[in-house]
Amino acid sequence: MAMGWYPLWMQDFEFSARVRSKGQEGAVVTTRKVTWEVGLPLQFDVEYDGITAVEQVAAAVAADLVVGLKRLARRKRLDVDNVEALIRWQLGNPLVYLGVVGEEGSVAIESMHVRVYVETLDDEEDVLPVWEEVKRRSPLFQTFSKISNLKTELVLVM
Repeated sequence: MAMGWYPLWMQDFEFSARVRSKGQEGAVVTTRKVTWEVGLPLQFDVEYDGITAVEQVAAAVAADLVVGLKRLARRKRLDVDNVEALIRWQLGNPLVYLGVVGEEGSVAIESMHVRVYVETLDDEEDVLPVWEEVKRRSPLFQTFSKISNLKTELVLVM
């Protein structure tokens, strides 16, 4: 990490989480003082009660952009009432995860599309630079834009 204005203790800061199994189909995650459950890695059954690991990852990407935009808009004194995102993603070959005989390829997330709706009375030319800064500063957007086809769309709602 490059030297900068931030304190020395931040230069090599490492985040961590503890993950332990829970039954046959889940895990419990603890980070800082927060604990939550993660379900199966992937599930096709709409009746499944858990939240899969893939769903949590995709939702985290969208949440990073939603929260980032709301916070930065406030700092830039934009009047943003609500921010909401819809994220869709595709896996390379989900049949590989299921272990289907003869299936090949990767089960990795190949593409994501995040459509972000912003309720504001501000002009688009005021909101767009903030949106671009949010994407530049977003850890998850930056990560996934490098490893998958990640597209974003901003929709202003008056």
